[in-house]
Amino acid sequence: MPIDEHTYCSEKGLKQIAKLFDPKNPHKNFTWTTDISVELPIRMKIKGQGSTMPKTLVECFQEQVKNHPNNKALSVKRGGKWQTLTFKQYYDLSYTFGKALMAAGLE
Repeated sequence: MPIDEHTYCSEKGLKQIAKLFDPKNPHKNFTWTTDISVELPIRMKIKGQGSTMPKTLVECFQEQVKNHPNNKALSVKRGGKWQTLTFKQYYDLSYTFGKALMAAGLE
């Protein structure tokens, strides 16, 4: 790895990698995996472009809700009329939908 780079992985991700480590194939589940539940380390620059801490899509969404809860987030046309949701409304509906999927066993 170049000297101006490092890797980032959450504590949870590191624990997953340690649990799944295969000494016969040391790169498996560290540089690649076929398991969608495994978090892989991210190569990052030490400074400049590429040094910003990574965020998940959900984290970005939550940040928008926190900073702009009443701003328009989504507009859809239903029955010939436009319906608009704020970021807070959209997040609450998304959260409810996600919980319903989990309750149905679709994690």
